Amino acid sequence: MAEIYDNKWRVKESLDEGGQAHTFLVYQVNHSSEDVYVLKRLKNLKRFSRFEKEVRACLDLSHTNILRIEDKNLESDRPYFVAEYCAKGSLRTELISHTPLLDRLRMFSRICDGVGHAHAKGIVHRDLKPENIFVREDMTPVVGDFGLCFISEAGDRVTLIDEQVGSRFYMAPELAHGIADEVTAAADVYSLGKILYWMLAGRIFDREVYRSPRYDLSKGEIRPDLFFIYGLFDQTICEERTARLPTANEVRDVVHTIIRLIQSNAHAIDLKVPQLCNYCGIGTYRVVADNTSRDNRSRSVDIQNFGFNLVGMPLWLVLACNHCGNVQIFRPDHAEDEQIWKR
Repeated sequence: MAEIYDNKWRVKESLDEGGQAHTFLVYQVNHSSEDVYVLKRLKNLKRFSRFEKEVRACLDLSHTNILRIEDKNLESDRPYFVAEYCAKGSLRTELISHTPLLDRLRMFSRICDGVGHAHAKGIVHRDLKPENIFVREDMTPVVGDFGLCFISEAGDRVTLIDEQVGSRFYMAPELAHGIADEVTAAADVYSLGKILYWMLAGRIFDREVYRSPRYDLSKGEIRPDLFFIYGLFDQTICEERTARLPTANEVRDVVHTIIRLIQSNAHAIDLKVPQLCNYCGIGTYRVVADNTSRDNRSRSVDIQNFGFNLVGMPLWLVLACNHCGNVQIFRPDHAEDEQIWKR
């Protein structure tokens, strides 16, 4: 006979067994066995505080991108909670391997939404990784497993002072020794950057080597979208936490900007980045005239060769396609930042 919890939840089948808990697929007694949930029962009572924290955090966070808790009994000699069942399981490569880039970015922005909601409530997850992101039938991602979270209002912690928290590949450097006063939302921002890389590449790396030749996704590419995304990596996957975006909501906002830039076929404003021709779509632009340095006007003759009469101190940058000759002309001195073009 199937096991029953509190005369409410009947076990349908056993799921994965972790080191600290048993998980079961369950349904409500006297309801359809097709309407299923996940029951997680604590196995190691020494980890009760962590288990309770996971339940408390999820109950405090009502958001479409955070796992819903349906029921709980923490007073039982077999403490458990019941959560929504996410039909697609945890986030894994086969779920998104054929998903277009923009849809992956939209999914990632929703993950950031859920984490950002937690940050606004003073909760830092500390263990963000694909295995803790669950996916509903409609491909909506939800953040779960808050067992290692840090609640800033309470200032409490479950891990020992020297205990490492989180996954090695996704964990922020400052969490390596579990120092309480190092826990800020920026730790989750680091992990989010790593998750985005994994969602794009299907692999992950240790520490901050996303620009090394082995892991550089933009290597040999002329697509500006990857350079926009790498700009986000520069603001998330940083060893120094003060160099990161402060919370997941700021990460989400940057992602929305990247989506808009990609949809607009925008170019990266960086002369180190290959600039695909707007006209032929085959060639790339090269600099043919540039006097944008106010300290160096040695190329003023090149500018005049394009028919411009240099009056005063104008700054000119002229690019030409190496395939069709299409020309793009810029006046950086009219931009908010005349040094906007990176070199």
